[in-house]
Amino acid sequence: MELLDLQSSCSQIFSRLHQVFPYLSPQEMAELDIFWPKNLSKVSSIRRGRRQETISRPIYCRKKQKNRKQIIVYDTGLVVNSSFPHLEASSDSKV
Repeated sequence: MELLDLQSSCSQIFSRLHQVFPYLSPQEMAELDIFWPKNLSKVSSIRRGRRQETISRPIYCRKKQKNRKQIIVYDTGLVVNSSFPHLEASSDSKV
């Protein structure tokens, strides 16, 4: 009898499981893994790079200006190639 009660309670729990945890197909899981934005601020190399960017950009400009008359550095955002719109890049700056 105890086994039947246990099975009954388990089936009740699992029948409601999809309400708590929505089912995603393997394809949907792969799409989320690829396209869902990820928080990379905890990656030590990225965190260090972001901190050093404000320091290294002026140093780079000064060194390049010694060789050339004028250099301009622009902040950039997301760059999308119109020939390949599925490929994107997010560079730090444009010289």
